[in-house]
Amino acid sequence: MLADRGPKHSSRLHHAWLRVSLLLVALFLALAPRAVLAANPNPQNKLDFNFQVRPILADRCFKCHGPDEKARKAKLRLDLPESAYSIRDNQQTDTGHRSIAPGAE
Repeated sequence: MLADRGPKHSSRLHHAWLRVSLLLVALFLALAPRAVLAANPNPQNKLDFNFQVRPILADRCFKCHGPDEKARKAKLRLDLPESAYSIRDNQQTDTGHRSIAPGAE
């Protein structure tokens, strides 16, 4: 059928597809950086306590080391960053230690 309409119709169709393709590429290039930032909200690879650490602790540790004072063990509270990162007194050694050391891998 396209051959029946002549070369002008074929050329217009080709240009229309070319415009649509260029528009899609431009749209992709405009939105791609936002998608990357959404996937990694912290581009300097620093851990965010509330976004990356707290969900793990909530799932695995808060039952015994969370906000419930009666259920809390070892007087260790991990639901607050200032408590989780604080230097704790250790009865067995002369120096304190941190339950979670900021910046440690």
